[in-house]
Amino acid sequence: MSVELDGAICNIEKGENTLSIPWNYSTLSLNVIAQEKDPMRKKIFRYEIIGESHELISSQSNSLTLHTLPSGKYRIMASCLGRDGNWSAPVEVLNLHVKGPWWKSGWFTALYLLFFVTLAYVLFRYSILRKENKLKWKLKEQEQLIYEEKISFLINISHELRTPLTLIYAPLKRMLDKSNLEETVSSQLSSIYKQVHKMKNTINMVLDAHKMDEGQNSLSLKQHDLNNWIVSIADDFRMEYKSSGIELSYDLDPTVGCISFDEVKIEIVLSNLLINALKFSESGTKTIVSTQKKDNSVRISISDEGIGLNNVDPNKLFNRLYQGVHDRSGSGIGLSYAKALVKMHGGFIGAENNPSKGATFFIELPLSLKETQVISNKTGMMNEFIFNSSEDKAPVITDSFELNKYTILIVEDEPDLRNYLKQTLKEYFNQVYVAENGVSALSIIAQKHPDIIASDVMMPQMDGFELCKKIKEDIEISHIPVILLTALSGQESSDLGYKLGADVYISKPFEIDLLVAVAKNIIRGRELTKIRHKETSVVISPIESTYSNADEKFMINLNALINKNLSNSTLDVQFIADNLAMSRASIYNKMKELVGIGIKDYINKIRLTEATHLLVNTDLTIMEIADKTGFSNQQYFSTVFKQAYGTSPSKYRSEQTGMNEKNES
Repeated sequence: MSVELDGAICNIEKGENTLSIPWNYSTLSLNVIAQEKDPMRKKIFRYEIIGESHELISSQSNSLTLHTLPSGKYRIMASCLGRDGNWSAPVEVLNLHVKGPWWKSGWFTALYLLFFVTLAYVLFRYSILRKENKLKWKLKEQEQLIYEEKISFLINISHELRTPLTLIYAPLKRMLDKSNLEETVSSQLSSIYKQVHKMKNTINMVLDAHKMDEGQNSLSLKQHDLNNWIVSIADDFRMEYKSSGIELSYDLDPTVGCISFDEVKIEIVLSNLLINALKFSESGTKTIVSTQKKDNSVRISISDEGIGLNNVDPNKLFNRLYQGVHDRSGSGIGLSYAKALVKMHGGFIGAENNPSKGATFFIELPLSLKETQVISNKTGMMNEFIFNSSEDKAPVITDSFELNKYTILIVEDEPDLRNYLKQTLKEYFNQVYVAENGVSALSIIAQKHPDIIASDVMMPQMDGFELCKKIKEDIEISHIPVILLTALSGQESSDLGYKLGADVYISKPFEIDLLVAVAKNIIRGRELTKIRHKETSVVISPIESTYSNADEKFMINLNALINKNLSNSTLDVQFIADNLAMSRASIYNKMKELVGIGIKDYINKIRLTEATHLLVNTDLTIMEIADKTGFSNQQYFSTVFKQAYGTSPSKYRSEQTGMNEKNES
């Protein structure tokens, strides 16, 4: 048999009747030869094509031409019409395999599916990230709104306080100017005056900071004889230094002469530095105010003999609210405000330790300033007063305690925030469950028993307050800590949350780091309580080891039941479960969550505590004590006692008795 494929002839030998051809072939011709003695007889052939479809073709030609068969496998059979009018038995002349196109191959299909799965994943991630970014912008907008409201409130309060302070400040100053006041009265009025003056300066500080923020604050630069001006300001503090037993002296450079600066603002800076030196110096020391002319600036220094800068971070010294490690009180905003005022002058403020003792604070003012009025640029000073800067944030405490073994349930009705919290907290917790309200949350809690719950307050169907109340009243889940997240402000709202058993109350907006830190502290505290139960042989009181009224009541009832039946050798888990109307599983789970040990071990701990009391305070025999505390026999009692206390009951008794006799003598 011969086969012609697209004009090319190939012979198929006997026994090799399989042919593979490409999907895009044009024509395929088969030539067959009928073995018959009469070559002159006209022969009729029948071809049978067996494949995806069944086709019969009759022809007087011994050649069969096939055009563009679909891809697949085919069997081609041939038979011939004999003289007797019957068809001969079909003979398989060819097994044909038409290969499929490359885009229908398995590897291409797999690649195609992989491409679309990847595309779907990318689009899904893009959608999630877009929602997260959108939520972040919403949170930033809310933060900005709160920031503006805080500033408005602070400014309004400052303005309101300014008038009554003025009405107190002015009469006080007039009274102090009179020379006929008694010494006691004058001293008391001076003390009041200083505090009022301090309040007045603080309020002015806030209002000036707001002006800086708006770019409305200005410098009124005028020429002043610097040395004389410094003496006039510092002399106002001489009485305070004298009463504290500190000597105030001057070391002024006579070549300084007159320079331009805003005397009101630099007075605030100089006063802050003088108060700072007074606060950190001891009686019997000296503070020196000095000036020094340099090439392009003049330095004003205040050197004290106080505690120095060893307990502070020099890089944070002039940051808002930073106060270092010391026992001196302060607001932590004076130096940061002083820095802002000096910076407005184009100057520099700094501090350094003295070679012998104490520290020197200094400011440098440029000599190039001329008499004029300068409008300040906008600053972020009010932001410094309202929010912590990134440098001032409380340091993150890192330790070996991780949350990746624990689960959290987020209850939040806002879908975007709920999804954002879920995605973000996944990197901290082993599993993050979510619920849209209190009703669905209770169902999830019953099934999953999360280690901690963070719930919004304002939600449909069941709000956070009601959810917290139901959790803390249900003995099965009352041990689960609850963090309430809310935009509600006011003491009344937070008080209600705590009364209902909430462990922590966090106001919105909040940082994820804060939520994680709070959750970590709560869970770590509870794990430490479990460790105490495991490592100590003493029974910890229910008040110390529980976190809700339901749990405390459970432990009190449990302890009372055990103590009442202490001598009963049948006191076991089933006995406890029956008397507390709880299932064995509930008892096991509750003890695991509250104390971290099994109920049997807890019963033995109470028995051993009573046994130690009887050993020390009675003359009962070891066997009697074992029987009285519910141990089945003396040997078992001794074994358990030695495991707990590291010594035998008899030796424990002799040691404790000896110690008591020694103390009495």
